[in-house]
Amino acid sequence: RRQRQMCIRDRNNYLTVLGNFPLFTYIYNTFFIAAFVTVFKVLTSVLAAFAFIYYDFKYKETVFNSMLLTFFIPITVLIMPNYLLMSRLDLLNTPWGVMLPQFVDGMGVFLMRQTMRGIPKPLLEAAVLDNAGPLQVLHKVVLPLIKPSIIAVGILFFINSWNEYFWPLLVLQDKETYTLPLALQMFISAEAVSYTHLRAHETRHDL
Repeated sequence: RRQRQMCIRDRNNYLTVLGNFPLFTYIYNTFFIAAFVTVFKVLTSVLAAFAFIYYDFKYKETVFNSMLLTFFIPITVLIMPNYLLMSRLDLLNTPWGVMLPQFVDGMGVFLMRQTMRGIPKPLLEAAVLDNAGPLQVLHKVVLPLIKPSIIAVGILFFINSWNEYFWPLLVLQDKETYTLPLALQMFISAEAVSYTHLRAHETRHDL
């Protein structure tokens, strides 16, 4: 009987969470942003890495090393310029304002380039001798060989975007546009918060 009462209480906690917060809206917002950011990060990383491997152009190593230096720039330094840019583009309080500054990732370019360097050059040269263009080489030769690395990097990008908190906090203002981390923090900060309801909310977040 006691176990039944606990089940009823837990069910009421879940119903309270769903009634007070549009949880499925937050899940959709978070998934939408994380999916778009992941796709664009993977796409730009693969294309940039392929350009560094496939093409020989002046100052190639200088450009690549300059990109590596961006790893040492604190993210707090970029917040104000990005915020002002999103404001001028009228993208504040929209998912695109959250996503746009994250479409390119230097670490992704570095990891993809290191992976592509392991592809034998004779294989690429043979594709060129068969009159394959750059996009054909990328699509038919390179991508099948680096597919595991793309999946691993994509998972990393998705998790990082899903857990992003500070930048969406600055950009998003309406509660209807919040992501799950923002919604959870709002739930914690609510006046007279019930910790049984909080545990129910965290459980759904983990699922």
